[in-house]
Amino acid sequence: MREVDQRNRKVDASNYEPTDQKHRTRVFEISTEDKISTNWDKYNAAFLLQHTNIIFCNGNLTSISPENYLLAYTLSKGAFNSGYMQAGYMVVLNHDRYLFYTEDYQNMRHKKFMMKSLLAFYGRPSLV
Repeated sequence: MREVDQRNRKVDASNYEPTDQKHRTRVFEISTEDKISTNWDKYNAAFLLQHTNIIFCNGNLTSISPENYLLAYTLSKGAFNSGYMQAGYMVVLNHDRYLFYTEDYQNMRHKKFMMKSLLAFYGRPSLV
């Protein structure tokens, strides 16, 4: 599903939501079947969940389902804590988005961690 997700974003930039909704629904189905077990599964599920639609409501940007970011955070954190270091970026990204859409703030300490994680992932010395 992740490959389809990324391919669609390169081909049609007009409306991702119908496909994103199908992918999120499938992630929930797979989750209830206890089939998200490996770190790779957790990372990919988090990747798909973080594509939750956002809308303007009363002049504010809001998520239609901010709890998806919390679940994505939990999944990616599980993968990261089990040694899948590539998930570090998703941990920070989803936690940040969850806070932004529920508490209306972003955690700057996590932003610093995210930058360090990205630099480490791509093999660059820490600049932060």
